[in-house]
Amino acid sequence: MTANPSTITSFILRVFAALIALEALATPAPAQTGIATVSPEPVVREFLRAFFAGDSAALHRVVDPHPGTSRLLAARARAPEEAAAIAEDAQAMRIEPVQEYRFEGKTLDALPPGSGWPVGTTARFMAPFRGSLLVVSTVRRQDGWKIDLRWWAAEVALMEREAPPPEDSPEFAARSLVAAMLDLDREAAAQFLVPGGPGGDIDRLFAGAPPYREPSGHLMALVAEMPIVEAGPDDYARMPSGRIVRGGATADTRLLVGIYGMFEMPFQLRRIDGRWRVEAEPYFAILNR
Repeated sequence: MTANPSTITSFILRVFAALIALEALATPAPAQTGIATVSPEPVVREFLRAFFAGDSAALHRVVDPHPGTSRLLAARARAPEEAAAIAEDAQAMRIEPVQEYRFEGKTLDALPPGSGWPVGTTARFMAPFRGSLLVVSTVRRQDGWKIDLRWWAAEVALMEREAPPPEDSPEFAARSLVAAMLDLDREAAAQFLVPGGPGGDIDRLFAGAPPYREPSGHLMALVAEMPIVEAGPDDYARMPSGRIVRGGATADTRLLVGIYGMFEMPFQLRRIDGRWRVEAEPYFAILNR
């Protein structure tokens, strides 16, 4: 099945509107220095203007190139009046940080002195735009801030996929582990956990678990809809425990990074006896937010 650009746009709006809960409005903004002149926010505004106006040339200027994201940059004609309204909305919208500035996984509480944010710094924002709440990931490159569309592309891939991920895949292990945790099923979760040692502590995995399963099914739906990206060697993830892991795949290791609702949820996996298993982390610190 191939999705056309209008289908992609409507899908992104629908999924992100469903994923982002109202608690986003209460998320405190991390302290920043020089936000008016060096923030990614102008690039976020220009990206959303260009995306919804179908301005392909502008999109190519502000988007970090990655395989699989180019089809999100296709031009889609808009009437001049509609394009002008989109531009006005982009300038007027409120942008809130949902993940602080990070460099190599470490938090940057303030703008470093000298040349500005280091190349490779990342930040993530929530933007209520045209009736939807969108999560936009950004990364600092040599020529300025860029939009990282990998998670949006992963959303589209989920839409197009007609079957679950293969049972021998890292993605299947990560999603299955979180689903078992939400079911409060320790036995099922253990099947997807690195056995023994510091990475196989079931009590660590279930630290902070609620006494009862969430009844509405909303959290379980977020597991199915969570966009997951495989981290590359230039990517860093901060695990719920605070340890920092660098990406880059080997035959027996993977680092996956999902966005659960609006929050980053990384998974470090190891292949053991032919099966992918996840190293234990206190994921309920994310699931309970």
